[in-house]
Amino acid sequence: MEHSRSTLVLTALLSTLLTTTTYAASKHQPSISEAHYNAMEKCVSQTLEALPGTPSQGNGLSERRRAMYMECARKAGFRP
Repeated sequence: MEHSRSTLVLTALLSTLLTTTTYAASKHQPSISEAHYNAMEKCVSQTLEALPGTPSQGNGLSERRRAMYMECARKAGFRP
């Protein structure tokens, strides 16, 4: 019985901490500009659309995606 009570108390504490942390994070200002964030989002989306699939060892998909993302970011005027 004592073990389950401790588990309930711990679960309640963690739930409260998570809620507080999530609220604090939502109030934090992003460290990058909105334009930079939008460019990153656009480049990631374009890269995943152009190179779908799951990277696996040796297929080079991760490297091709990285190169494509970096080129897109440079064209948008941002350093990747």
